[in-house]
Amino acid sequence: MGGEQPAHQAAIDRRAKQRRRGGRRRAEARPEVGAMVDVFRLFAGLAGELKGTTVPWSNGVTCYTTRDPWGVVGAIIPWNAPLFLTACKLAPALVAGNTIVLKTAEQAPLAALRCAEILQQELPPGVVNVISGFGEEAGRPLRDGCPERVERDQPRRRVRLEGDDPVPGGPRTGRVGGMAEQRGDDLVAALAVAARAGHPDLTRDEQRHLQTLTHQAAIALEDRRLQQEVFAAVERIMPEIDVIQRQRGAVRYTDSPTQPAPEVTLTADPEFPDWVKDALSHYWGGPKLTGSPLLKMQIVEQTLPQHDDDAPKALRAVLAEAIEQLRPDGQRSLTAAEWILYNILEMRFIQGRRVREIALQLAMSESDLYRKQKIAVETVAAALSKMEERAGAKSPNGQHTEQRTPQA
Repeated sequence: MGGEQPAHQAAIDRRAKQRRRGGRRRAEARPEVGAMVDVFRLFAGLAGELKGTTVPWSNGVTCYTTRDPWGVVGAIIPWNAPLFLTACKLAPALVAGNTIVLKTAEQAPLAALRCAEILQQELPPGVVNVISGFGEEAGRPLRDGCPERVERDQPRRRVRLEGDDPVPGGPRTGRVGGMAEQRGDDLVAALAVAARAGHPDLTRDEQRHLQTLTHQAAIALEDRRLQQEVFAAVERIMPEIDVIQRQRGAVRYTDSPTQPAPEVTLTADPEFPDWVKDALSHYWGGPKLTGSPLLKMQIVEQTLPQHDDDAPKALRAVLAEAIEQLRPDGQRSLTAAEWILYNILEMRFIQGRRVREIALQLAMSESDLYRKQKIAVETVAAALSKMEERAGAKSPNGQHTEQRTPQA
């Protein structure tokens, strides 16, 4: 019997460790921890993007919007991926400036509690709060709110739930998340009047003023909706407007009625930046380089003799020259702001390194790297456009040279 006791105790210890990992083996738990870290990094990079907008209005009037935190946010997660789902609830709420009350699943509370324990070392008290228990005792009060707390303090403003099962004892809506639809989630604003008593006691003049104010608010909200529709429509046709403006600027006005229409160049096409991005993504070979429309550019055709009439090789050289034009003077730096675009282009496309590796070396989040990469590609497209303009000026009589279609 003495030899069986250590083995029995070891089995108990293994089951205890497995419960702390939410019922997962170590090999299954490690990827979830990595995914949790990725979620926090993603939303940390998005923190600087929570900005308001400036809305065009009448002369002498400044109209702008701001984004304010909701305040206290409630969240309920299931048992099957506690760490990953905890990060999916905590990260967005914290980045937006809210405090959060997280209710864990009663089957796997320890992982989320440990995560909150670590966060408490960095965050002020009361920012992250984790509770555990059954749905009737812990989940339902968090969903419905606590009436006595509403009277004394700020109420819980938003609840986010995950899972398909309804909260025990609560109304069945098909999904727990259906509560948002049941309560209504399309509120734009709230108009309130300070009360003198516990029941409405407005005079006739006050009622008339309130009705006028309500009517004006309704008109303002309708104007806001119409403005959003107009802005969306204008945004859809902006690429076509840009093409038309470029064509109008290229027209040569003469007295001859037979003046030929100007040719629309590749650089004037709205898809030109996308072609540049595709060619860079296959910089060292691939269909997006060998079949790129950029092969028809004059600067590429003029460079063909220097590269044995190999069009993809000539395009690669032109892209490298455009990237090199963005290189600042002086010694290369991985931290200086003026070197960011060049470093991203050189590491991402010429060296072919991975996004995560570049982000770590340049000390930025992956989401921030993607945004700056887009700016860098647009800058390369602008440099190519200038190079193409100079190539057109060098062609005989200022005419475009014959464009050859690359062979498959």
